[in-house]
Amino acid sequence: MTHREKSFPSSPADKKSVNICLEFSYASTNIQQLTVLYAHEVLKRVNGNKAMTARILGISRPKLNRLLTGELII
Repeated sequence: MTHREKSFPSSPADKKSVNICLEFSYASTNIQQLTVLYAHEVLKRVNGNKAMTARILGISRPKLNRLLTGELII
Protein backbone atom coordinates (compact mmCIF):
# COMPACT_ATOMS: atom_id res chain seq x y z
CA MET A 1 0.00 0.00 0.00
CA THR A 2 1.07 3.52 -0.60
CA HIS A 3 -0.29 6.99 0.01
CA ARG A 4 -0.78 9.76 -2.51
CA GLU A 5 -1.56 13.31 -1.47
CA LYS A 6 -3.40 15.82 -3.60
CA SER A 7 -4.19 19.39 -2.66
CA PHE A 8 -7.32 21.10 -3.86
CA PRO A 9 -9.22 24.21 -2.83
CA SER A 10 -11.92 23.48 -0.29
CA SER A 11 -14.15 25.68 -2.41
CA PRO A 12 -13.58 27.30 -5.80
CA ALA A 13 -13.30 30.76 -4.23
CA ASP A 14 -11.09 29.53 -1.37
CA LYS A 15 -7.34 29.69 -1.91
CA LYS A 16 -6.68 27.45 1.10
CA SER A 17 -5.66 23.88 0.20
CA VAL A 18 -6.62 20.61 1.81
CA ASN A 19 -4.50 17.48 1.54
CA ILE A 20 -6.13 14.13 0.95
CA CYS A 21 -4.57 10.72 1.20
CA LEU A 22 -5.61 7.74 -0.92
CA GLU A 23 -4.49 4.22 -0.16
CA PHE A 24 -4.08 1.87 -3.09
CA SER A 25 -1.90 -0.90 -4.41
CA TYR A 26 0.14 -0.12 -7.51
CA ALA A 27 -0.17 -3.73 -8.62
CA SER A 28 -3.95 -3.99 -8.52
CA THR A 29 -5.34 -0.46 -9.00
CA ASN A 30 -6.01 0.92 -12.47
CA ILE A 31 -6.58 4.54 -13.46
CA GLN A 32 -10.37 4.07 -13.49
CA GLN A 33 -10.38 2.85 -9.89
CA LEU A 34 -7.99 5.60 -8.79
CA THR A 35 -10.17 8.26 -10.42
CA VAL A 36 -13.28 6.92 -8.67
CA LEU A 37 -11.45 6.78 -5.30
CA TYR A 38 -10.34 10.39 -5.75
CA ALA A 39 -13.83 11.57 -6.75
CA HIS A 40 -15.36 9.88 -3.69
CA GLU A 41 -12.75 11.44 -1.40
CA VAL A 42 -13.38 14.93 -2.81
CA LEU A 43 -17.14 14.38 -2.44
CA LYS A 44 -16.62 13.37 1.19
CA ARG A 45 -14.46 16.45 1.87
CA VAL A 46 -17.14 18.82 0.56
CA ASN A 47 -19.87 17.13 2.60
CA GLY A 48 -21.59 15.44 -0.32
CA ASN A 49 -21.92 18.58 -2.44
CA LYS A 50 -21.85 17.14 -5.97
CA ALA A 51 -21.86 20.53 -7.71
CA MET A 52 -18.77 21.63 -5.79
CA THR A 53 -17.11 18.25 -6.32
CA ALA A 54 -17.65 18.51 -10.08
CA ARG A 55 -16.21 22.06 -10.09
CA ILE A 56 -13.12 20.95 -8.15
CA LEU A 57 -12.59 17.99 -10.49
CA GLY A 58 -13.19 20.13 -13.57
CA ILE A 59 -16.04 17.98 -14.91
CA SER A 60 -19.78 18.43 -15.33
CA ARG A 61 -22.16 17.23 -12.66
CA PRO A 62 -23.75 14.63 -15.00
CA LYS A 63 -20.26 13.32 -15.78
CA LEU A 64 -19.52 13.12 -12.04
CA ASN A 65 -22.71 11.13 -11.50
CA ARG A 66 -21.73 8.70 -14.27
CA LEU A 67 -18.24 8.37 -12.79
CA LEU A 68 -19.59 7.62 -9.31
CA THR A 69 -22.10 5.05 -10.58
CA GLY A 70 -19.59 3.26 -12.79
CA GLU A 71 -21.31 4.28 -16.04
CA LEU A 72 -18.34 6.41 -17.15
CA ILE A 73 -15.32 4.52 -18.39
CA ILE A 74 -12.10 6.49 -18.64
